[in-house]
Amino acid sequence: MRTVTYSGILTARSSIAHGGRVTGTTANFRRETLMLPDGKPLSGVPVVSGGVIRGELRRVASILFQSALTAGLDERRLPFHTVHAFRTGGSLTETRAKSETMTGAKQGTLRSLVPLIGVFGVAGGGRILSGRLIVDKAIPLAAETAWLQDKVPAASLPSIWNLIQREQYSRVADVEDASAAPYVIREDGDQLPAGSGQMLWFQDALVAGSQLMHSIALEDGTDTEAAFLDDVLKAWSKKAHIGGGKARGHGWVEPAYTKVETDCWGDPVPASSVDWRAEVLANREEIMAALEWL
Repeated sequence: MRTVTYSGILTARSSIAHGGRVTGTTANFRRETLMLPDGKPLSGVPVVSGGVIRGELRRVASILFQSALTAGLDERRLPFHTVHAFRTGGSLTETRAKSETMTGAKQGTLRSLVPLIGVFGVAGGGRILSGRLIVDKAIPLAAETAWLQDKVPAASLPSIWNLIQREQYSRVADVEDASAAPYVIREDGDQLPAGSGQMLWFQDALVAGSQLMHSIALEDGTDTEAAFLDDVLKAWSKKAHIGGGKARGHGWVEPAYTKVETDCWGDPVPASSVDWRAEVLANREEIMAALEWL
C-alpha cells in the first residue's frame, strides 16, 4: 500500500464560476469563513469545493477506465447502470433478494478488480463503497490567505477582495430580426414574443490569472490504483476544468503539482510501475460479471 500526494497550484486560464447563493438575477461565488492567525474570522472568502474538482476527475477517470475495459471489442458501450456508476458514483438502491446483497466479499472483489472504484468509490447493491481519494478545497492565493503556505510573501499578493469580478450576460430573442425571417414560416408570425425577449443576469467569478492552493491524495492505495490515478491526472491536466459555466468559457485551469509517494511509515517509495490497463484486459470477463452487482 502507498499514499500518493499531489500538491501545488491551479492557475486560472479563464475566470472561474462556482455556484453559491443566488440573489435575484445574480449568481454569487461560493464562499466560506476563514480563521486568521490572530484568531479573527474572515468571512466571504471565495473557495472552490473539493467536490466539484473530484467530479471533474471522476468523469475523466470513467472515460479512461471504460476505454481500457472495452479495448478491442466491437461494442464499446456499457449498460446504463455501469456508466452511471463510473461517472457519477451510482445510486444507493435497496436490494431485497439475498442473492443481490453486496456482501463484504463482493465489495472486496470490486475494489481489487476495478481501480476506478478503489480510487473514487461507488454506491450500489444497497451499499456505499468509499474511495481512497481525498480532494482538498482550492483556496485562492492572496494576501489574506498566504499564511496557509510559506512560499510566497503576502506583501506580493493581491487582496482576496480583488479576485472576484461580476460578469454580465444577456439573451435576446433575435427571431424578430430580419436576419431570422428566412427561417420562420409566415403563418407563425403571431407566435413572436411581446417585447424584445431580452434577459439579463450576472455571474460572480474568480478572475483569470488567479492562483489557487490545492492538493490531491490517494490514501493507502494499491500500486494499481496509484498508476490509474496518475494517468487520470495526466489526462485531466491536458485540458483541466473546474466549476460551472464551461459553455461560456469559465473554469479552465492549469495544474502544477508536485508528486510525493510514501509507504505507511511515511518513507519515500518508487513510483508504481504497474500496467493497470493490462490488468483490466486480463480480468475483463470477471470485471464485467462483478459490475452486475451494482
